Amino acid sequence: MFEFLTLESAQADLNWIIILRRREGYHKSFAGFDVKKVAKFTDDDVLQLMQDTGIIRNRRKIDAAISNAACFMKVKEKFGSFCNYLKSFLPKEKHDC
Repeated sequence: MFEFLTLESAQADLNWIIILRRREGYHKSFAGFDVKKVAKFTDDDVLQLMQDTGIIRNRRKIDAAISNAACFMKVKEKFGSFCNYLKSFLPKEKHDC
């Protein structure tokens, strides 16, 4: 789910095919989409990512991925999983998957 959130954020104003072609670069650059690791990225990590040709080098999108990782962890703590959080927006009869 965190991978999808990260790629969806990177896709804003771009064609999906551009992001899908760089998916492996995102996987490598964002610690295999390990949310705990990404949430701990520092300014030095951001500067390194800004030089990474395997991803979209937009500072706001990179910052968003890191911020989203921290928020993703808070959501998982409160709801048990990100999926449970998303289900909370559905009518009760739609919760059974």
